[in-house]
Amino acid sequence: MELRMKNLKSIISVLLLCLLSANATMAQDADLQRIAERHRAMKTLNATVRRTCHNTAIADDEVTTGTFSLRKPGQMALTFLDGRDKLLMDGTVYTMVTDGKAQVAQGKTHALFSVLQDVLRAMTGDGDAVSLEGRATLEWTRSDDWLTLAVTPAWEGSKRRMMFRSFIFTIDARDLRLRSLRMNGRGENYTQYDFTDYRPDTPVGADTFKP
Repeated sequence: MELRMKNLKSIISVLLLCLLSANATMAQDADLQRIAERHRAMKTLNATVRRTCHNTAIADDEVTTGTFSLRKPGQMALTFLDGRDKLLMDGTVYTMVTDGKAQVAQGKTHALFSVLQDVLRAMTGDGDAVSLEGRATLEWTRSDDWLTLAVTPAWEGSKRRMMFRSFIFTIDARDLRLRSLRMNGRGENYTQYDFTDYRPDTPVGADTFKP
């Protein structure tokens, strides 16, 4: 009898854990759906973005102002220094331009930016939802003013060559717009993008998504 009671308690505990997990997942999905609906009708976007590069080996942060551009489906660009620095996401091709020199992401770096782009596309209601199961874990934190989404890519093997370990998205809880994206590197190093001056459905130049 005692053994049966222990088994029953174990079963109830598992069921409660599954129920709590399902409720948490539904709440996360609801947050993402609300953010997506806020932007779904938008076809293009320009916004001002401030980039802060923090490296613990350097005394002062490097701060640069540029433009974030989006054109559905699947095109995004972060542009700085009159185009000499860019991060381009065009379909499944991810290109980094540094001091005018372009490099197409491959391997783990390609997979890393694929996770980033899929989250951004989900937030902007761009295309069908893409599953991140097995590719990343998502964790939401909520307050009256902010929604914060921590995205940690999942990797097999060594992480030493990963450019970034995680992404932190901060969304304004009132207007559901993305306010910042922090890309965490090794240790306390990070690159942060702060977004202001949203201009939805404004023209995006033909060369915006070219290296």
